[in-house]
Amino acid sequence: MAERLKQIITVHGANTKGGWQEALRSALEPHFECIPIKYSNYRWFGGTKILLDPYVMMLGILISLYLARARPSISMAISLLATLTVALLVSCLRRIRTLRIVKSQLDELKVPSGVPHVIAHSLGTFLVGGIIEKFPDIRLDRLILTGCVLKRSTPWAEYLRRNPKAVKSVRNEMAGRDIVSKLAVVFCGFFPGLGHAGISGFTDYSHNIEPNSGCDIECAALVHNVSLRDLSHSDVFVGPGHARRFWLPFLWGLDPKDYEEFMEMCQLANESERLGFVKELGIVEDELRNRPWRWTNNLTLNDYLKEQIECLLKRKGVRPLRDRIRRMRDLAVAEMWHTIAQAYAIQDTGLGDPLILRNLHPKIAAAHAVRSVEA
Repeated sequence: MAERLKQIITVHGANTKGGWQEALRSALEPHFECIPIKYSNYRWFGGTKILLDPYVMMLGILISLYLARARPSISMAISLLATLTVALLVSCLRRIRTLRIVKSQLDELKVPSGVPHVIAHSLGTFLVGGIIEKFPDIRLDRLILTGCVLKRSTPWAEYLRRNPKAVKSVRNEMAGRDIVSKLAVVFCGFFPGLGHAGISGFTDYSHNIEPNSGCDIECAALVHNVSLRDLSHSDVFVGPGHARRFWLPFLWGLDPKDYEEFMEMCQLANESERLGFVKELGIVEDELRNRPWRWTNNLTLNDYLKEQIECLLKRKGVRPLRDRIRRMRDLAVAEMWHTIAQAYAIQDTGLGDPLILRNLHPKIAAAHAVRSVEA
């Protein structure tokens, strides 16, 4: 029976069919099962529909102009007031209906691999935030918000008090040139929940970090506001690089800087071996082995692989002799960086074996290396 991958639910914004949801598969799908949620209520005139229903407004203006021919001042004023009221009501009902559509699609998903991750963009962040606030049965693992239009004071601590398993961790990406999030500031007083957290970040149960830095191991914040000063509303979807560099480590629960440095050293070791640079290879491999890594819970790679090998041998009923463990560990280190370098080399080809690509997760690569040297 094929192994079920953990699911990532993606929720798009307004004025789009969510093309980025399909493009994102190239970066995430070797490691996760990507499931897009679609809704058509804001496909056209999305920004206007959030505020006022454009069709009601157009019809109301035409009626107002017609009535103005008889009694210009009174008829037009009453008609315009009625138009605005109905347009606001229809807009509000559309938001409620769309939120329920998205919640229903979430409930219809079969999640055999555990609680899903979610990536939401623009209006999708507003809808996901509304679902977390409103429905006590919601269960999410890690949540990525980009182009966020939720209010800065979103009460995350209160949400978790009412529903402790609502969401495990939130990455909120603050794009400094996000015009859409800036416009949300203008209308935040008219619509509950709307705001500009996509520029300035959340204030509750949160902290601010730079994109290439992680958190302390004991970090207690739920929300990580990540500063992306030079990006605009949808720039994170330009190519798969952003998702691979930043989102994969977050979704795996890894420190992004630690992850990048480990991956780079594996590739450097592979390149040194290929070029025959024996001294350089020894230096790189020595650091790989003896440096504490955060993804190993601050163990050295030597100690981490030693633990994995001992567990494997014990499970198979084999006596874990010291010399055998040392020999297997040394082979596993080399097998690990070979495997990671191979995965990196094929990830952009579109032709890579998914089982090889999954070795971009260091713990999966370590498990593969241990099994390989034990066989």
